[in-house]
Amino acid sequence: MVEQATQNFASLFKHYRLLSGIATLNEFASVAQNHGMHYEPSLYAHWQRGGRVPHERAVLLKLITIFFERGGMTTIIEANTLLESANQRNLSPREESLLAQKAHPIQKPTTTGKTSSIIAQYRTSCGVSKEELALSLGYTDTKYIDEVESEKVRPNRTFILSFAKALALSEDDKNRLLFSLNYLPTEGEIQSIRTLTNPTLAGWPYPSVVYDFCWRIIAINEHMARLFSMDNQTIEHVYDKHPAALEVAFDAHSRADKYLSGEDVQIWRRNLVRFIVHFRSLQKEVTAEPWYQSLIKRMLKNPLFRESWLLAQKAADEFLVTRHGKKVFYHKQTGKKLRFNIFIVPLASDPRFELEYYIPRDADTQKFYDEQGAAGAQDIHIPTASLHQMQELRTSR
Repeated sequence: MVEQATQNFASLFKHYRLLSGIATLNEFASVAQNHGMHYEPSLYAHWQRGGRVPHERAVLLKLITIFFERGGMTTIIEANTLLESANQRNLSPREESLLAQKAHPIQKPTTTGKTSSIIAQYRTSCGVSKEELALSLGYTDTKYIDEVESEKVRPNRTFILSFAKALALSEDDKNRLLFSLNYLPTEGEIQSIRTLTNPTLAGWPYPSVVYDFCWRIIAINEHMARLFSMDNQTIEHVYDKHPAALEVAFDAHSRADKYLSGEDVQIWRRNLVRFIVHFRSLQKEVTAEPWYQSLIKRMLKNPLFRESWLLAQKAADEFLVTRHGKKVFYHKQTGKKLRFNIFIVPLASDPRFELEYYIPRDADTQKFYDEQGAAGAQDIHIPTASLHQMQELRTSR
């Protein structure tokens, strides 16, 4: 158990360090000194390799403060996850209040600035000159590299992949760079993530789903399919088309208001507005991306979404911006109201993806799942690949 916690802390420490735009441990040591953490970089190397875990709460709170100030960590749940990985209790209300004052003073840009500086830091930390990098990439001069590092151009995906290969970066460092530039996962990368997460999804006794960073649904488990009363055709559509969570929430065929009445309808509509507020806040730095503009353009054709979108513009300050917390669903087949606590875990190996876990919040919901387990599996098939990917496999044979 201790070994597992150590590994979790090591992965989370590296994950949030990179999300905070701190490319090297030497740079982290310099940042940490400004927060009263006067340690050698070798100690942070032990943290990152899993050799040691800090147990002083004051040190962990300073660590979380650094990540919040630099935008790498944005929610209380993320902070508590890091604390739990070091076998510490969750933040107290006073600690949460103090931490809220530190949140988002440094925004995470989607322009070339932050990513370009990371590219320069990776290059210099690896002891590679611009000339050596240009030679490795097959360039005749350093012009394009100069333009990237001076923030004149946004490095394209091909450059990022070639750059990572030339510097022998790890897979998660390469994915971090792709995430920083908002490059959508390829079909091959999506299938790799499905292969990686399928055992976790299948073993989770409650609903669970994998999203990518633009909230497309990548994979679900059987409990999630049952919660939304999906048939096999709908599941295949999810795996083949990767619909965005927004599209599912506002889809006329799956909208929950068909099964609600009275005050529950108003609560549901308010939650839709809350959902959009959260989406807009978390995606506010990618609004110029083609995928974002295409999604919103499609969604604005939906009358309910259009109404909720306008309400969200006026109600942004009313909601705490977090995707974690509590959710209530109405199970169509039984008419039962199911209540869950939700927590989200980013994949350390690729921050473009995250796992969302549901946990029953009351005895009735727990009883519902106990009875579901006793009744045995239903006729639901979760594919291991999309139809498009399966067709590609058949063609290649």
